[in-house]
Amino acid sequence: MTVECLPWGKGGGDSASHRLEHHCADVAACFEALLGESVLRRRFANAVGWADLDQVTRTRLAVLAFFHDFGKLNTGFQFLVDEGRTGAPKKADHIKAALWACKHDRVLGALGLPELAASWGLDGLEQLLAATLAHHGRPARLPNTSGKGPLEIWRPFAGYDPLAAARRLNQLSREWFPAAFESGPELPASPALAHLFAGVVVTADQIGSNEELFPFVPDFDPRYIDRARERARDAIGKLGFSRAGWPAQAPEADFQTLFGHTSPRPLQAAVAKAPLDRPLLILESETGSGKTEAAVMRFAKLWRAGLVDGLYFALPTRA
Repeated sequence: MTVECLPWGKGGGDSASHRLEHHCADVAACFEALLGESVLRRRFANAVGWADLDQVTRTRLAVLAFFHDFGKLNTGFQFLVDEGRTGAPKKADHIKAALWACKHDRVLGALGLPELAASWGLDGLEQLLAATLAHHGRPARLPNTSGKGPLEIWRPFAGYDPLAAARRLNQLSREWFPAAFESGPELPASPALAHLFAGVVVTADQIGSNEELFPFVPDFDPRYIDRARERARDAIGKLGFSRAGWPAQAPEADFQTLFGHTSPRPLQAAVAKAPLDRPLLILESETGSGKTEAAVMRFAKLWRAGLVDGLYFALPTRA
């Protein structure tokens, strides 16, 4: 009879590590907190043509964010530091291992993914699962489409059983995110949603991987999700992602208030009159004509209307 060994997710396989379940909870909690912001939630709804994103769908997306690192369950990852040990599996990248796992019925079954596909919708689940595996910033792809990868990385080793760990991750998803398993619409199969979801999971993973914001907890805590959610709310506030901490009312978005000038130029006056429901507004004019001020005024109007939560200047030159 072997002694149970729990998987690590951040830091390493020693005492200075963070349980995989805890790290997955950190990232899912950050995703939940980000999606709690009204502007971002509305963009998710717009991506699929919905008026709003219901609680069940939001929580199901959080579950998929929770599963983002399930590839780390494999023994080739869990025993990276023991590769020279007799019988130890070869090192295995966790993204490739996750893609290989999708070809193994036993791994998929342990994670509960076939049940999710049946109740949440196969097409939407496949798209969003591929998106969550892109959390390192690029699409997840295998070098080739043949084969299922090394089988030994999913076999027990030295007291660690990856399938048992997968079943625990599955069970925790149900305990920590119960709303996801209530009755609700199927996950939309939408490329726009998948792209947006991938970007937010990348952001959530970056925040949730910050050890200063999410200190390592090496011993498994069955109620860790409560701690993760509290830390996630604090984190997005400290990092400026939360609109709730910003002024409730911005200054009047008129030219006089913003810039101290009474008479806007024709270009700026045209921007001031442009409807706010236009997602793309292109200004082309000579240097010095006031395009930057017009952009700031446009942002101020959108901000007051609650349609945006930030401003980003992307300069194509080295200016």
